[in-house]
Formats: sequence, C-alpha cells, structure tokens
Amino acid sequence: MSNPISAVTSTSGTSNLDSLNAQNGAEGKQTLGQADFFKLLTTQLASQDPLKPMDDMSFISQMASFSSLQQMQTLATNMGDFTKQQSVADANSYLGKTVTVTDASGADVSGVVSSVKITLGVPSLIVNGASYGVDAVSNVTSSTQQTTSDVAK
Repeated sequence: MSNPISAVTSTSGTSNLDSLNAQNGAEGKQTLGQADFFKLLTTQLASQDPLKPMDDMSFISQMASFSSLQQMQTLATNMGDFTKQQSVADANSYLGKTVTVTDASGADVSGVVSSVKITLGVPSLIVNGASYGVDAVSNVTSSTQQTTSDVAK
C-alpha cells in the first residue's frame, strides 16, 4: 500500500508540501503545524481518484498520528515551562546562603546570595554584587549555621 500523502502532487510536478512552504515563506521549515496538516489533508482529499478513494483506515491512522503529535508538542511545551519555573524555584532556594561559585576566569568566589535576577526566564544569583549562573555554584553553606566561636559568645 502506497503512502497517500507522498502520492499527492500538483500538476506542475512539485509536491503540495513544497507549495505550502513557498506560500508560507517557510523554505527552511522542518515541521508541519496544524494548519499545514489540514491544508495538506484537504489537498489530498481533493486530489484523490474518485474511483479509488483513500482508505478509511489510512485516514483514521493519519488523524490519530496527528493528534498524538499535537499532544506530544503540548507536553514538550509544558515541560519546558515547568523546567523554567523549577530553575527559578531552585535559584530562590540559594537566597541568604553562602555559596562558592566559579567565575568566568575559573576562580572560586564565595559570598552570600543577596538576590536572584531573572532575565528571559533564566535565573542568576547575585553574589558580592556580581551575577553568576546557577550552574556556576560548586558549594552551598547555610548562613544560619553557627561556628564554634559564635556559640561560645
């Protein structure tokens, strides 16, 4: 059984997918969106041989595949949003704690995290007035821990 989508071509010999990409200005586009899928499906149905219509199972299979793909895209988007929120929450957990971070030159810098700055959803820690990424943290110490000399006083 041949793939019904690959059999759809326009009279000029180019595929309808090529013409869709040209219409949308998406020459480098690597994925099909919902609108592209429905345009392709409509063209496929309109171009089919009336004596040999598309198999019902093939049509249902294509719709199920598209529905599954759409749900996976939604899940990926939601996971991306969750990851950003989690990284902000993780960065906030460093507030008030003494951290050791590695700066751009490779030197270790220690200090108390005074604030968390979020730029375009990416958190950074402010230590001694300088900004560091959360991934630069190599050690964390609670500032509330008392040393032996503090306890004796």
